[in-house]
Amino acid sequence: MDTILVINAGSSDLRFQIYSVEGEGRLRQRLKGQMDGIGRCPRLRASKAGGGPLANRAYPVETVPDVAAAMDITSTWLRDELHINPIAVGHRVLHGGPEHDRPVLIDHEVMARLERLTRSALFDLPHNLAPIRSILANFPAIPQVACFDAAFPRTHAAVADHSAVSPASRIPVHVIPSDEDLMIARLTLALLMKGRERQAERHDRAPWWPGCGQ
Repeated sequence: MDTILVINAGSSDLRFQIYSVEGEGRLRQRLKGQMDGIGRCPRLRASKAGGGPLANRAYPVETVPDVAAAMDITSTWLRDELHINPIAVGHRVLHGGPEHDRPVLIDHEVMARLERLTRSALFDLPHNLAPIRSILANFPAIPQVACFDAAFPRTHAAVADHSAVSPASRIPVHVIPSDEDLMIARLTLALLMKGRERQAERHDRAPWWPGCGQ
């Protein structure tokens, strides 16, 4: 079963949901959970979509000192105990600066650009990016998508640059809908499918034999 993992990381907790990918790209919630009390009294809680409990376990504080450690433990639990290996991971990220006005597939270059933005949102962005960095290091083959709360529309009126924003960042505020995790899962799946289509097109255009057509 193909699944999408959605991550929403803050300073003291890491929330997650798993969605299965069904016919015609429909998504169904399979489970949700969180690691809270990070750095203080860490506890992993998770339940099935219908409400049945899956986990409620405490960890020594030294094993979960930060969000990256919480991501590592959560990933191990999903993989080893539930046998869940997502085809992609979607992350809620506060903003991507003026360069990113829509969800973006993460690579090291994109990550470096996002890292440079952390001073604009010290209470959010470093924690948003910690799970991305952890997965890049431990599972580099898994596609990751950053979905931004604060989009920077290319087609907005000039006055939008100066309304409802921090004077320093000039990032217009855009609130993700109440079903934000499902929205992130949909955006992640859409970007993943688009990438696969482009890869297939490149393969179709490639010569049958090295040097052919050159």
